[in-house]
Amino acid sequence: MKFRDDALRAALQAAASLAKPQSAAGRSHFEYEKLAPGGKLTCKANPGLLMRHGRRDGRVWFFRYRDDAGLEKELKLGAFPRELSVAEARVEAQRLRELHKSGVSLTPKEPEKNYTIEDLCEQYIAEYALGVNARTGEPIKRSGKEDARLLRRHIVPHHGQTPATNFDGDTIRSVLASLSMTAPREAQKVRAVLSTMFNVACGRTAKISYPNGAWLPQDHHNPTNGAMAPAHTTKTFCPDADQMKTFLEGLQKEVYGDALRLQLLTMTRVGEAAQAAWTELDLENALWHLPSTRAKNKHGYTIQLSDQAVTLLKRIKAAQPEGTEFVFPAPHDHTRPVAKANAIRGASRIRKNAHLPDGFSTHALRHAGLTWLKENLCPLDVRNAITNHRTKSQNEVVDGGYTKTADFGDLAREWLRRWAHHIDALQGQNVVKLNPTKLSSI
Repeated sequence: MKFRDDALRAALQAAASLAKPQSAAGRSHFEYEKLAPGGKLTCKANPGLLMRHGRRDGRVWFFRYRDDAGLEKELKLGAFPRELSVAEARVEAQRLRELHKSGVSLTPKEPEKNYTIEDLCEQYIAEYALGVNARTGEPIKRSGKEDARLLRRHIVPHHGQTPATNFDGDTIRSVLASLSMTAPREAQKVRAVLSTMFNVACGRTAKISYPNGAWLPQDHHNPTNGAMAPAHTTKTFCPDADQMKTFLEGLQKEVYGDALRLQLLTMTRVGEAAQAAWTELDLENALWHLPSTRAKNKHGYTIQLSDQAVTLLKRIKAAQPEGTEFVFPAPHDHTRPVAKANAIRGASRIRKNAHLPDGFSTHALRHAGLTWLKENLCPLDVRNAITNHRTKSQNEVVDGGYTKTADFGDLAREWLRRWAHHIDALQGQNVVKLNPTKLSSI
């Protein structure tokens, strides 16, 4: 009977304690300790301080306040009693009240996201590689898609989460060393695009605007400085007459054979030929005006068309529906030109089917034409007029200042006419080497 009396007495004392007004110090340790799951206790003596008893987290202290917009917010202080005792919670609540009263914002700031290499690469691709010049409105880079491919293939997958400011020269040297073992030319391209990207990121270009400032500190060291790709000697291949004849035979059956033949006849680059638009062509005067936006060196020029090239283009035009925009439209979308890669794959099919050397590429066609011109003593100025090459040696720059008004169009037309006849002769197995002495007088 006594046990029941003692238990009843304890229960009554607890109830009385809860019923009593809070002391000046606030609620007691006992009250917080007995808070049932799902319950909440506030404290008038300590405005803003409250405890919740979560079924998963247990008893946790919070501080409640209103932000600048008048919205009620809560700040988690810590678990009771493991992290904060009653006394410690009261002290922390008092500190927060004073800060809030003085105008200090208690809203926790969002943690700053690290600006990673992936962030930098994607910003560079979007705003620079594939962007437009802030002053001229023209595309900044013709190789923008290639920049994107290099970064997304060789940098982002392996180093994307590295903070951009921690991407150093040692890391770049490691990337280049590994890549150069199997693809030395690719390693050089990667280093070049990384160098440009870090210069752009630090605001060292006027081609784009920086409304929010440079992406990286302007004094940030370019990590590619001192990180050089191993030296790479460009492999060149010039097909001989028999190989050219075999390739010409393969053009007859290749779906992109006409695009490759146009490239061969004009000594242009494969992308220039494959993506030619009818608006660029003046078949009546046998001229092809390549705009600067499509030229590799961004210098537009006029290509002289031989009779064979004009005949080829007229045949293509006659077979197309009226209003077709491109000479070689894409297979599934005639509003776009065929992709350069399709023509390259076409040349690869011919090479493999005819068992030609691996070096026989679309660029080998251009190389073959230039080699033929030089062997037959075509003057350098005329060769440059045909291929849109611009030399940089000091003597030629000085000479260019005096001869920049010279027009080599007629000479270029004559040499391309002879080159076209040479191609015809190859197909007819009637190859006759031109007399250099006679040609030098043209």
